[in-house]
Amino acid sequence: MPVSTFEYAAKVVCGEIDERGGPLAPGVYATEVNIHNPADRPAEVRKSLALTFPPGDQREGEVRQLEEPHTLASRQAFAVDCRYLRDRLSITEPFFIGFLIIESTQSVDVTAVYTTGGLEGSTAPGIAVEQIRERTAIT
Repeated sequence: MPVSTFEYAAKVVCGEIDERGGPLAPGVYATEVNIHNPADRPAEVRKSLALTFPPGDQREGEVRQLEEPHTLASRQAFAVDCRYLRDRLSITEPFFIGFLIIESTQSVDVTAVYTTGGLEGSTAPGIAVEQIRERTAIT
């Protein structure tokens, strides 16, 4: 893949935390990151997941590279969600957090959708949508 020019870091929160607690309130958490190529030419896109640990540990997490780079056609889009990350990276823990790092040869649109739900319907579901800002990648 050519040297990437643009980079995006979308927070990822996936899985279930029971009443015993964890880094967040008990509940079910899901993330979907959408990537869209608005340009008239294809973009080469590469993805990795930088895992983080709950606050207090202050340890760096493992970085896992997702499959080989692929070409995102003009005006096309795709999504990366918790199921995709679990399947492709063989994550077996019931809960994980980190950053989905997206590198692209050109500017793309990256939007993260975060949903939450209470355990056994104890609280109303929630949703948040965030546009992920672009930065020039360090090469």
